[in-house]
Amino acid sequence: MTSHPLIRPRIYVAGPITGDTQANLARLTATAKALLDAGFAPYAVARAQGEHAAVSKGEADYAAWLEGDFSFIAACDAVLRIPEPSAGADAEEAWAKDLGIPVYYTVEDVIERVPFKGDARFHALLRTVGRLHDQKQSDYGREGDPFSNVRAAKEWGMSPWVGAFLRITDKVRRLQRFASRGSLTNESATDSMIDVAVYALIGVILLDEEGNGPR
Repeated sequence: MTSHPLIRPRIYVAGPITGDTQANLARLTATAKALLDAGFAPYAVARAQGEHAAVSKGEADYAAWLEGDFSFIAACDAVLRIPEPSAGADAEEAWAKDLGIPVYYTVEDVIERVPFKGDARFHALLRTVGRLHDQKQSDYGREGDPFSNVRAAKEWGMSPWVGAFLRITDKVRRLQRFASRGSLTNESATDSMIDVAVYALIGVILLDEEGNGPR
């Protein structure tokens, strides 16, 4: 049987680059190594882009780097904010908090408070869910709104989050047929299960958009 080790928590290291570039990059490197030695998976992307970012003068370049950093942060389990002045790191910290990603300020806090995760297969499926959403939104969504097809429920007098769960009901019906017959036509049971997860998450987002928040 294949071994499935625990997932190492991914920690984004946020800190200054410009100014004393060499000292800042050395601090980032040392912090990342301390996390790695403690068993974590550090994302110190600033180390790779530090020299370029340090000499980049244009606002467009700076914005592009920052938006790229935001994508890395969204994939992490926590952020370690090096407590040195940095407008970019401040923006990264704020973005993490907006996403509900915890922010810590010392390696010791990360070690004490960030738990190791469960089965690697589960987290692989989470990535599959994300990819499926991205693929299908190109067919069903509209530019700027990946949930436009689900929002169409409003045209039938329903809240959009209810539309998401109507689609879940369709998938559950298919799974009921699979449970009783042992086979399905056109779509596998696995595909239906993943679709249930996708629509459930869309439902959470659309419910939150109505101003009700988590319930």
